[in-house]
Amino acid sequence: MVSRGEANAEVMTKIQRHYGSLVFKCPYPFCMSNRSGFDKEEDLNAHLADHGRDWKCIIPGCVYNSLGFTTRHARNEHWAKVHLEVGSHLLSAMNNGTNDINFDTLSVDDASRILFQLVKEMDADQLKQLLASPGGKQLNKTEITAARQYAARDLGSQAMTEALTPAGEWLLPADILAFAVNSQDVEFVRWSLARASNQDSVGLIKVALGSASDEIYMLWEKHFFHTLKQEQRHVPSMITLEVARMTFQLQPIWSLLETIFRKQRLWNSLKGNALKETRIKLLLKALHEKGYLTESIMGDMLVRMAGSGCSVSLGEELLNYGAPIDFPIGFRTSGKTALETAAHKTTEEAAYFMRMLIRHGASPANIGYLIQKGTAKGAAQIWDWLGVTWDELVDEYRQSTQRQGGTQEVPFELEGAKDNDSHSL
Repeated sequence: MVSRGEANAEVMTKIQRHYGSLVFKCPYPFCMSNRSGFDKEEDLNAHLADHGRDWKCIIPGCVYNSLGFTTRHARNEHWAKVHLEVGSHLLSAMNNGTNDINFDTLSVDDASRILFQLVKEMDADQLKQLLASPGGKQLNKTEITAARQYAARDLGSQAMTEALTPAGEWLLPADILAFAVNSQDVEFVRWSLARASNQDSVGLIKVALGSASDEIYMLWEKHFFHTLKQEQRHVPSMITLEVARMTFQLQPIWSLLETIFRKQRLWNSLKGNALKETRIKLLLKALHEKGYLTESIMGDMLVRMAGSGCSVSLGEELLNYGAPIDFPIGFRTSGKTALETAAHKTTEEAAYFMRMLIRHGASPANIGYLIQKGTAKGAAQIWDWLGVTWDELVDEYRQSTQRQGGTQEVPFELEGAKDNDSHSL
């Protein structure tokens, strides 16, 4: 009923009495979000996409390859007992006390059994010999792919990943790139980015922002701007950047940036993460200085921020760069503005975000109707955080702007409100 917009104010009150303000709950009983829930259905769906029995057996053909396990430990225990043990015994028998193993007489079934064992032992030389043997050449492509994913994701090994790379492959798959960045191995990341497609490398932004290594993040950022520069190579050198923007010759760059920044999961991942937020601020500053950000891109970012962590400092940063505060009004015919989006959220961060938007001149025209409709719960309950009602907030801003001659941003203090303009996650 809530997702279809069929719950009026009275029904919503009953629903929230039983389920709380965040009514979209994760169906998995032992998940924290089963109790806390989500504000929007799309956030729940994004959460569920990575939920459940995520730890799959990496052996193709095994029933647990699709069914999976709820923990990594359970997956590893199954893998060791059911699969690796057989390969280990077979490899031991072939070894016969030496490291000089003849793979030429090995059947494809036996080659399959010892493939993952050799990867696990990180024995690149013997792995290459296996793959070059008659039995190794008959190995299923799916098995090789699974072994390479294991080498990159679980072992973080460049040597094993490189040994399992098919001949003639110029660009690494997107999942291998992501595993490499997650490995925290600087040289592995450097090797992988050199073999990344433009689209895949910029798609790593969420993984790169969360890297514990500053060096790895800087490697990605350098590659990111190199990619944008490549996309700009078709612009004639005699044309200034301003002219290129006016004549839409930066369209390939804008399309790439829209692909990246219109993913709500990216903005959701910033919530409560100071490191990611700091890095995204610096990234946006650099993009702005290079003239790569359009009003529509920044306006969309502002709306997505309002739908996630509601960072006041990040929102103000975008407004300083020229983000249209009432986007998408004037840009497209449907969709909520940042203020309308934040007005649906009943959190402290959303309250301060709304106040910041109002102070910068956001139009509150539609909020009163949404409050009466029962959908703008955050605006209706803003007193809980700011100590003023929604009407008082809007009226005081209007009076202040009149006193200041209609300036768009007026610093004023709300009586009884918390004085924390820079409040963010």
